[in-house]
Amino acid sequence: MIFHEHDFEVFIDPDGNKESYYELEFNVIGTIFDLYLYREYRLGGTAHHEWNCDGIKGAITKLGSANNSTDTDTGWRIEIQIPFSSLRPPSTVKNDGPENIRNGDTPAIGEQWRMNFSRVEWQLEKVGTGYVKKPGTQADNWVWTPQWAVDMHRLDHWGQVLFTK
Repeated sequence: MIFHEHDFEVFIDPDGNKESYYELEFNVIGTIFDLYLYREYRLGGTAHHEWNCDGIKGAITKLGSANNSTDTDTGWRIEIQIPFSSLRPPSTVKNDGPENIRNGDTPAIGEQWRMNFSRVEWQLEKVGTGYVKKPGTQADNWVWTPQWAVDMHRLDHWGQVLFTK
């Protein structure tokens, strides 16, 4: 689970129904973790790890070296390309909810999607040439729109993205 490390996360609800959504997680060494949820966890949702974001591309720029405490890191950047065609529920999920679930179509002009972004960072300390999490500390979380809880799975609080020309 990448969120147990420093990571960047993208949450996408492309039909805006505040139910079904996709989660993509990335870390500095290029690992991608993706999943689909038909409902929020707190409402009985289950993560579907069999879903894959086919065709996703990412480019990472490291400003330092990962997991090496002998140098000074100043950060990292990621660029992500997510094909619209990959945003369709896995065939293993019975969609027993609204009929307006998107099926990988390109968004129309004027369409609005619900989204959020999260940066998770842990407090670390040097041990030898590596790092370990500081005992008794929790992760720091920065988000695009506030959740009012340490829980990114609260779709009512996500921001909206408007597609234009």
